Amino acid sequence: MATARERMPAVSTAQEMGASEAASLLEVEGLHLRLGKKAVLRGIDLNLRKGEVVLIIGPSGSGKSSLLRAIAGLEPLERGSIRLCGKVLDDGRGTALDPEQRRMAMVFQDHALWPHLSVQENVGLVIPGRDGRDKALALLERMGIAHLAKRRPHEISGGQRQRVGLARALAVAPSLMLMDEPLSSLDVELREQLRLEIRRCLRALDIGALIVSHDPDDLWRLADRVVVLADGHIVQDGPPQALYDRPRLPWIARFTGAQGPFPAQCKDGALTVAGQRLALAGSVGEAGPGMLFIRPESVQIRTEEQQGLVGVLRHCAFERGHYRSYWELPGLSESLVATSSVAPPPRARLWIDPSQLFFFPQSPQE
Repeated sequence: MATARERMPAVSTAQEMGASEAASLLEVEGLHLRLGKKAVLRGIDLNLRKGEVVLIIGPSGSGKSSLLRAIAGLEPLERGSIRLCGKVLDDGRGTALDPEQRRMAMVFQDHALWPHLSVQENVGLVIPGRDGRDKALALLERMGIAHLAKRRPHEISGGQRQRVGLARALAVAPSLMLMDEPLSSLDVELREQLRLEIRRCLRALDIGALIVSHDPDDLWRLADRVVVLADGHIVQDGPPQALYDRPRLPWIARFTGAQGPFPAQCKDGALTVAGQRLALAGSVGEAGPGMLFIRPESVQIRTEEQQGLVGVLRHCAFERGHYRSYWELPGLSESLVATSSVAPPPRARLWIDPSQLFFFPQSPQE
């Protein structure tokens, strides 16, 4: 690990920053990060285009926040490199720009506002020049909170404080926005409002963003692309639909709404589940025992005379225009969930779309 960090010249002008607009906004190559004796990130390669919103997800401890901190310059690299608009920010050999020189802004879930300053002062303090107050007020107007300019942070709501934090981040004219769980402390309605606000601001200003989240709704409503971290590695990288259609790990299947795991046995291109065979679409890997995940929207409720798994209805709830039913199947300890437009019968055959079955072979360690 590099122990001395030599100061590099700051990225100074918009012309210099925009010299390679055709290239990626952010380029991370072979990034390794160690905190103490623990290897946190190993061989991270990541590109981000100008104006692109990339969501970073993964299990707890996978290295999501550490990746943001490394890109922001808050953690020294063990090796690898980070470039912004073609400019080297960190070469992984001890030479790196200081965080304040990186033309980035970071937004945290706790807002990190100065409690003794007004809303306008919180934003204006980071704007150089005599017109900082006027520019701060213009940003607050963009966020719809100019009427709160004279209030202190403790006098406004959580959603309003998060808007102030976003306005302050935009005030430094960043090329890249880094957000660590920016919506997690808000209620559902405020999260939805701020998702739209964040998307609108980033698109209007053509700013790229890396956002760490644990909320599946952010994947569908906020992200252009999703990067999945597990054990310090990138295990999947693609648009939200690619993760939905082809999850590469059980954790991804669950995060994108599949139910499971259900115990299953794979043989000859088919699965045995609850003592019955189900067809599989595409390659399923090695034969043997494993875990099966199923999307509720792929389960069709049929008559007892048709093909499918035999199910007994245990519970049914009306939910936002459809029925959500829970079925008991022989040999399964967990209920199989289905959705339908009409109330289900007490007994039925359950047919499952093979393209929405996700089977993961059991590893020797399991």
